[in-house]
Amino acid sequence: MQYLTPHPMKSKAAGRKVVMVPLILFSDDTSGNRSKKWHKFESFYLLLAGLPRKENMQHVNIHFICCSDSVTPLEMAEPIARELATLENEGLEVFDAYNNENVLVVAPLLLVICDNPRA
Repeated sequence: MQYLTPHPMKSKAAGRKVVMVPLILFSDDTSGNRSKKWHKFESFYLLLAGLPRKENMQHVNIHFICCSDSVTPLEMAEPIARELATLENEGLEVFDAYNNENVLVVAPLLLVICDNPRA
């Protein structure tokens, strides 16, 4: 008789609820100038993929990660990718105040959005 091994996330959850929070990563260069030719900043933002589009585009639901005028996008993306991989593969234990209990949050990256030159 062959037994199925439990899913690793089930053992990680240890009886707690598992909450899935799919994410969208957005990356682009921004500038305060109208022509966008000078003093560009490379920026990364996170959006919650589960929200309706109308709500997702509100400023309160756009989560700023980082911005730099001297670091390349690939240099900034390395630590972001490590953190996102940890959130997807291991999850993060947090306290759910609504249900008054600890839960395991798993946040897979569903989509990366950027313009053509960035892609």
